[in-house]
Amino acid sequence: MYRHSVAYFLEPLLAALPRERIATVVLNVSGASDEVTARLRACASEWHEMGHLGHADFSIASRALKLDVALDLSGLTGGHRQKSFAMRIAPVQVMYLGYPHASGVDTLDARIADAITDPPGTPETAGETIVRLPGCFLCYRPPADAPAIVGTTKPRDGVVFGCFGNVAKINKPLVEAWARVLAAVPNSKLLIKNHALFDARMQAALPERLRGWGLDPARLELRSPPPNEPEHLAVYNEVDVALDTFPYHGTTTTCEALLMGVPVVSYAGDRHASRVGASLLAAAGCAQWCAAGLDGYVTTATGLGLKGRRGVAERSRLRSQFIASPLCNSERFGEAFAAALESLAR
Repeated sequence: MYRHSVAYFLEPLLAALPRERIATVVLNVSGASDEVTARLRACASEWHEMGHLGHADFSIASRALKLDVALDLSGLTGGHRQKSFAMRIAPVQVMYLGYPHASGVDTLDARIADAITDPPGTPETAGETIVRLPGCFLCYRPPADAPAIVGTTKPRDGVVFGCFGNVAKINKPLVEAWARVLAAVPNSKLLIKNHALFDARMQAALPERLRGWGLDPARLELRSPPPNEPEHLAVYNEVDVALDTFPYHGTTTTCEALLMGVPVVSYAGDRHASRVGASLLAAAGCAQWCAAGLDGYVTTATGLGLKGRRGVAERSRLRSQFIASPLCNSERFGEAFAAALESLAR
């Protein structure tokens, strides 16, 4: 594990789990290492480098550790170890955090979520029991080097909407909604920032794709990310309203925007991946910015945009509210998560 979206939520969990009750044994298969790796390692009871092991050897080595519950943080994303989980590395195998959907793998026994992302009555697939934590299923720790809120860093006249999520999440209905918002807010523009925009071909192709979906490229600004996290977060000082993607919501980007005092507009759908924004906003005390329908998404974003540019005081109040919210209360979250693990082990 290294600097990755999953780490932003894993670190406060590892730090908060009560060690007198829960021994955290980390099986690291990433092969990468940085300062985040060092912090995570300091939070773990045990740390084992296993990236060099094949699936069978990984399974054998993991079973030798006599784990009670194994948490899978990858799901079906790159570098996953589903073949190893199929060989049973622990009596109870649980999916959490890294994959926003049921896995469909029958050797994963449970999935940790909450009552907003997966309301009671949500179908349980492939034998995965849904374990719902009280409140949000995630906990976020703001980085210690988060920049100050200074309002806009560039002189401008109109409101700036922003989306810093993965470009792969951008789709036709989403862009059509964005175009409606920009049309309703005079002199506004949309700032899109993403790692994919380091590619010159993507820089050239994305405006034309968005034009085909009804968004005028003249209202668009594309940017690749700065070289470090404080500079990345500081770009939010140029944004007045953040627009969540749908149907696949953002997670880290939603927390980062709120940390920088920027309201986030989301649209709750019918599955976990399209309800994470609803859970995060509810936990942060901002449920009013999550719409139940597409028209509500447009109306909410338009309303926030028409209020004009947000000042430093207003942004700072939102940051303080966010930091004080249950979403950033790692001690409370650690207790709830420990109770869930103990119940699964029993």
